Amino acid sequence: IVIYGDVPKKKENVVYLSNHQCTADWIIADMLAIRQKALGHVRYVLKDGLKWLPLYGWYFSQHGGVYVKRSAKFDEKAMKKKLSSQTVLGTPMYLVIFPEGTRYNPELKKMISDSQAFATKEGALSYFHIDL
Repeated sequence: IVIYGDVPKKKENVVYLSNHQCTADWIIADMLAIRQKALGHVRYVLKDGLKWLPLYGWYFSQHGGVYVKRSAKFDEKAMKKKLSSQTVLGTPMYLVIFPEGTRYNPELKKMISDSQAFATKEGALSYFHIDL
């Protein structure tokens, strides 16, 4: 993995929005946070089913993770409450979101090409470029 780009001089809030293409995607977000000495400030938006994973489910909840149900209507009020409890502390936060909510499946190749086409159409920008 090669990461390049300018690292901000001071810690700042980051919204890390990415396609979810492999199981290790979260590691890349952590690698960027480490470069800014902010690993302990990473917060994830996670699918609701992950809260039942032993140890991890509890850990992410206790450390500012936000669980969302893909099949239910988005609960904006709950999301704002959880995130505001983090921002009140005044600590910079890396908020990691994988909006597709699922990893790349080689049998569904159209999913990634559709996602890339949408990002191109909407003019998605990235601060860092990451080559895998």
